[in-house]
Amino acid sequence: MKFIKITFSILIVAILMCSVVFTSCSNNETQDSTQEQKPTQAEMQQMFDKAEKYEANAKFKDAIEIYRQLNEYGFEDPDFGSRSKSVRESRYTNQSVACKYFSLTVSTLKSQLKDPNSLVVYSMNIDSDSPSGEITIEFDYGARNSFGGMVRDEYTKTYTLSESEKEKVYQANKEHMDSIGRTKDDVGKYLAGNFHIYETSQYDAIVAGTSNY
Repeated sequence: MKFIKITFSILIVAILMCSVVFTSCSNNETQDSTQEQKPTQAEMQQMFDKAEKYEANAKFKDAIEIYRQLNEYGFEDPDFGSRSKSVRESRYTNQSVACKYFSLTVSTLKSQLKDPNSLVVYSMNIDSDSPSGEITIEFDYGARNSFGGMVRDEYTKTYTLSESEKEKVYQANKEHMDSIGRTKDDVGKYLAGNFHIYETSQYDAIVAGTSNY
């Protein structure tokens, strides 16, 4: 009986030791795996360049996915240094929300044109005088009329941002908004004053319906 108790005790100790060794090995493997997964600086730069190309073609959703990965890796843009993460979060959030309403406006405008495929947008802008999250999308555009001639005109449409969109934009821009005395109710005005599209390729992609957000 004594022999059985001693043997049983030895067995328990052996099991515990194996458990400790296994846990230690498992933790080391996890750490090694995490370290192996992080790309090199050169690889992160390639990711960044790819995201910028997506952004230039209004593929904001694809750009956002890469920017988020870069944020996790702690990658710093050449232009923004230590501010890279906050700048990226602000920019891709604003672009995503704006692109949604630009796209909705394009669809509405096309439905009113004689020749929807002839639509050319020369500029897109966001305006807001409302503290309630209202934004007005303004287009300077051209399209063919019923006689086949190109006519240039302006088109505006007003939307109200949802509460979730207001919160999303506010959180992404909180540091800057707080510094200039803006609250969540001022999101529409902030978006209007701090969002711009600089690439004509972005206009073209939104009009063609190849953008994503």
